Amino acid sequence: MTFELMSNGTLAELPPFTPEGISAPDGPCVIALLPHNMYLLGSADGTGFYENWTVMRPGSEPQAVHLYDNESLKINQTQDDYELPPIILPANAVNQLKNNLLSQMTPPGDHLPTVMILRQLMHDNQIFYGDFLLQNEQEFINNMEQTGDEFLIKAYWTLRFALARKEFDVTNRLRAWVKADPALLEKFKDQIKIWFSLQETPDENITAELEELGFPDLVVKRIIAQNAVPLIIYNPPTGYLILTKPGNDSGSNFYIWAFMPQDLWDELRERKKLLIQDIALALWASLDADKALEERARYIKH
Repeated sequence: MTFELMSNGTLAELPPFTPEGISAPDGPCVIALLPHNMYLLGSADGTGFYENWTVMRPGSEPQAVHLYDNESLKINQTQDDYELPPIILPANAVNQLKNNLLSQMTPPGDHLPTVMILRQLMHDNQIFYGDFLLQNEQEFINNMEQTGDEFLIKAYWTLRFALARKEFDVTNRLRAWVKADPALLEKFKDQIKIWFSLQETPDENITAELEELGFPDLVVKRIIAQNAVPLIIYNPPTGYLILTKPGNDSGSNFYIWAFMPQDLWDELRERKKLLIQDIALALWASLDADKALEERARYIKH
């Protein structure tokens, strides 16, 4: 797919062609024509799962760049030893290019390790009763999507993407999510909030949201100073705020803040008897699952 960056920062799609002097790779490819005879080339890496982006001018060495969702790209340039004004690729254009490249690519991650772990977490699901579907990636995905099992789909892609990023602790989060009951968490998803901080006291952006939920900064800090983590703060009009670390290892280098309404707290803590840490991990996994579905939608459909 080929685009041209217009003067107003938008991208115009062009008929497919490869500019002279550029060797387009086989497989997924996106080309953006830039000012001053420069090009931005996006392709899949050797695994076929991840993006490669390079900026080049015909006859010159390509320069590797990184494109990030919702962030603009600034490309510094020189010609004949003169520094030219930088090329700015707005965030919307960056998203458009990334989406077009990812839509040609296979989702990252390995199927078999994913389903082996998933079978341990969701062993009661009938999809795990036989081995054929487990070993056949396409059949498994087709069956999963045709049955419309929302929570199995979420768990599969959450786990697959996280393992591809080497986030092995995702297993603990998904285990807590299953214990908590994904359907229950889905019911309260618009009322759940979760934040992360590097210290016990909340960051400024967290403090502002806590104030809106009825947890004044001075009160929160006083309670933290007088109690050990994990801790619970209750505000009757709104709900429960918990602060914990993600694992039993006291060396964990960040904290999890989570808020939930009283009805959800009663279900998770009073009826299901979940630990504070497991409640926080379950809410975190619920957030992971929603993001995983958004990520999956960007890749090629089988």
